[in-house]
Amino acid sequence: MVFICICFREELLENAALIRKEAGDRALLRALHFFDENERVSRQIEAAKNSDIVLGSREEFDLTEAIDGVCASDEESAARWFSYGNKIVIIKHGKEGSCAYINDGSAYKVKPFPVKMLKGFGGGDGYASAFIYSLLNGKD
Repeated sequence: MVFICICFREELLENAALIRKEAGDRALLRALHFFDENERVSRQIEAAKNSDIVLGSREEFDLTEAIDGVCASDEESAARWFSYGNKIVIIKHGKEGSCAYINDGSAYKVKPFPVKMLKGFGGGDGYASAFIYSLLNGKD
């Protein structure tokens, strides 16, 4: 049996006992997670709007832009974030490389360096770390 609940967080909390009785603990936890996740994403978007650099995967840009009902190309995404005052927008495309857009109109497309992959996670964190390190040490 599937229950669909379209409500606000306050309504969910007021009816938690009934939802738990009718749909079970997992349904209630999923609903609570949904609200918490949306609030977290909204806070992250606001923080990103007030930063100098925005860096993420194309999928991450798509998810944040979808909240406002927008799906955009890399160039359109960069222009949108520049309108908030960001100076650099970097959009990663996994094995395809990435593109860095600068608010002066320049763009830099970079192909990835071939490496022997040991694990499939952490590459994005390493990329971000190397980029920030380079900026802090005066690299262009």
